[in-house]
Amino acid sequence: MNSRALILALSLVSNLYAAHANATAREWDFTAYLGDNEIGYHRFALTQSGPERELLSEARFNVKFLFIDAYRYAHEARERWRGDCLARIDTTTDDNGKTYRVRGALIASGLRVDTDATQTLLPPCVMSFAYWNPDFLKQTRLLNAQNGEYLDVRVQALGPDTIAVRGQVTPARRYRLSARDLDIELWYSPTGDWLALDSITADGKRLRYRL
Repeated sequence: MNSRALILALSLVSNLYAAHANATAREWDFTAYLGDNEIGYHRFALTQSGPERELLSEARFNVKFLFIDAYRYAHEARERWRGDCLARIDTTTDDNGKTYRVRGALIASGLRVDTDATQTLLPPCVMSFAYWNPDFLKQTRLLNAQNGEYLDVRVQALGPDTIAVRGQVTPARRYRLSARDLDIELWYSPTGDWLALDSITADGKRLRYRL
């Protein structure tokens, strides 16, 4: 290898290392419970490089009744963000045999969202139910990543609370998020880290996410 090629190779390695060093990553690995029974997990991995963020998430639930699989749920999502605005979204969901696919991309006139049945043009800056980002609590409408619906939401601060995080009682701030067919409670640390989630299912049971 001549000196010019060596310098070029070292420069490329240096640039790749710098890009990797400038990127930051966060992960949330929640165990999912229905009532007191463990049913699966929901994992989130967030990578940020400057104003760009990418979120990968995966959920797997399996509810058994008398040793028989009574309900199965699988969800995978990839979201790309510019600041606090969705730039792209691609999700697949199998809700006990009923499948959903949502794809969205930011174009000149707004966020175009395609589902199996519809195509919708939303405003240029849209947020999904981005629990990992407490700024989503300021929104009045949110995109449902499972089915592509753009929902009116109401958020209520419930004040200081505590929540168990990895077996430790932890100070938290508690919020309730309400929308059509959705009743969700969320816990965040005083510095804004997402700690836990509770949701009431359609049949009145409590779905819980715990770290």
